[in-house]
Amino acid sequence: MIRRPPRSTLFPYTTLFRSTEDRQALEDLIPEYLANIPGTIKAKKKLQVIYDSLDAGKKIYLKKVIEEFKNKLDRNSKNENIWQKFLADYILVLRHNYGEVLEKESVSLQGKFPDFMLVDAYGYLDIYEIKKPSTNLLKLDGSRNNYYWDTEISKAIAQVENYTHQAQRHADSLTIDIRKAKRIEVNIVRPRGYIIAGRRSQLTSSKMKDDFRILCDSLSNIDIILYDDLLEGLETFVARTEKET
Repeated sequence: MIRRPPRSTLFPYTTLFRSTEDRQALEDLIPEYLANIPGTIKAKKKLQVIYDSLDAGKKIYLKKVIEEFKNKLDRNSKNENIWQKFLADYILVLRHNYGEVLEKESVSLQGKFPDFMLVDAYGYLDIYEIKKPSTNLLKLDGSRNNYYWDTEISKAIAQVENYTHQAQRHADSLTIDIRKAKRIEVNIVRPRGYIIAGRRSQLTSSKMKDDFRILCDSLSNIDIILYDDLLEGLETFVARTEKET
């Protein structure tokens, strides 16, 4: 049976405005805004005004996220904690097929803590590991003229494989832990692993691009997400919504 999507996927503004301050500001704005609308406007039209205003506010918010993302990439910060904090704040905006985020150290996998565990619209759990945009992706095997995973990426792949294995192996106890800690229900069935790391600008030749694709395709149940691609996905989404209005 397909479960009902969590509230945050049905009401996207609860994920867009994640902080208490953001939500409170929005809740304070709407009554004040409505009070200034002429009383002769019918309820249906007044409701449409709210929707239009929320859509405009959503676009402004997303553009600010894009601007902050670009600024951080331009500064080329090598502090992994900065990127973990940024993605903790905006991962549900950047990966909008999810409805809930379980941040690092909120739930343990046999004493280990993945950076994020995200819950999708149907309650299924995925695991995320965060590295820096400056993380090297590939190294060249000069004797064979092939590229292979750089050491840090290889370690991240092994770590995520361990996380997904432990999550599947201890699914029952992990489900109970999440229910107690976060008061949400999850399904742990072959969770996928995702590693956010590196930039597409590192792939400086057709050979590197081809070998990167081959290496990614060879991974079992793990995806590598480049920071450039994460940003481009949000920019494309905003551009598409603007065309629709």
